[in-house]
Amino acid sequence: MRILDRYLLKEYVTAVLFCFTAFCLIYIVLDLFYYLSRFLDANTPPTIIAYYYLLWVLPFLEYLFPASLLFGALYTLWRMARKNEIIAMRAGGVSLNRIMAPFLGVAIVFALTTMVVKEWTVPATREWHSNFLAARRHYDPEALVSRPVSFIYHAPAARMVWSIGQFDANRPDILREVAIVETRENGTRKREIVAGEAQWLDGQWWLFGASVQAYRDSPFHVPHGPPVLLPSAGVEMRDLPVEPQDIAVNAKPWAFLSTREMLRRVALQSHVSSEDLARKRTDIHFRLAAPWACLVVTLFGIPVGSRSSRQNVLACLATAVACFVGYYALLHVGVFLAGNGRMPPWLGAWMSNAVFAVAGMVLIRKAD
Repeated sequence: MRILDRYLLKEYVTAVLFCFTAFCLIYIVLDLFYYLSRFLDANTPPTIIAYYYLLWVLPFLEYLFPASLLFGALYTLWRMARKNEIIAMRAGGVSLNRIMAPFLGVAIVFALTTMVVKEWTVPATREWHSNFLAARRHYDPEALVSRPVSFIYHAPAARMVWSIGQFDANRPDILREVAIVETRENGTRKREIVAGEAQWLDGQWWLFGASVQAYRDSPFHVPHGPPVLLPSAGVEMRDLPVEPQDIAVNAKPWAFLSTREMLRRVALQSHVSSEDLARKRTDIHFRLAAPWACLVVTLFGIPVGSRSSRQNVLACLATAVACFVGYYALLHVGVFLAGNGRMPPWLGAWMSNAVFAVAGMVLIRKAD
């Protein structure tokens, strides 16, 4: 059986990599027809153009991998069926479930690879890609580095609002030109802290060049005495229950966040509308569900491809493509409905996987 597995893996992986390369090259060639002149006008080095398209591929692996696995499976099974290899395997007592084991193993590896890439690489990739396009495809290392921006962070649990004059999402532990307004439970202002710089050191915020203005319990923001100047050399503030990552995940655009950062941001945004929370939770479930399309398309691609010796090849191809389109159509319909609050986020994102996985297993059972 090991010899059979090695043979199937070699045939299948070769076909999948060929399909993946073909899909990528088709897009790159079509894109270059339109954008090549812009790259030339910007004097973009060829290595940066190649890097640009490499980064473009990564966010779309959740679509490219399933398509490559499906067409790779169809081609491999059609080729084996044309040589009567599948009939020989079945006659030798090898079941369809045993034949499809290497295919499913490859699909699981591709699904896990997609999840790892989306979690650890895609967020930074999207940021670089966005900065590169904002620079009009002109390669300037300084222009592609995130610049400090002004940012206002609301921390309802701590009843604080942080106004930050210079914030770098890549260095959230250092804030400049900071003004922190803390309120009481009744909504009146309690105190205002102004600092030239705040640094996160040893699990606490240290303020430099800071002053504190206390306020009376009044809706008119009446100061309670003059501002108190803190030591310019720095003072530790143990009563600021806001961590740098809390600020960072709220400052970054949603598309630049990893799944862990998305979960943290949702946990910190209990004050936002239910519609916004539903969309964010749906996006999180979609991120978790989309990579498993690699396994689902393989489940319904194998039984369809195994019939290519008994049916018209074009009919099998049309059936597989219809299933592929139907899978993604149902996936995006579920995401749309869940994002609008018409069904639970987990159901909208995972519904297509469940439906087509069951359909694939039914097809496999009938084909065996």
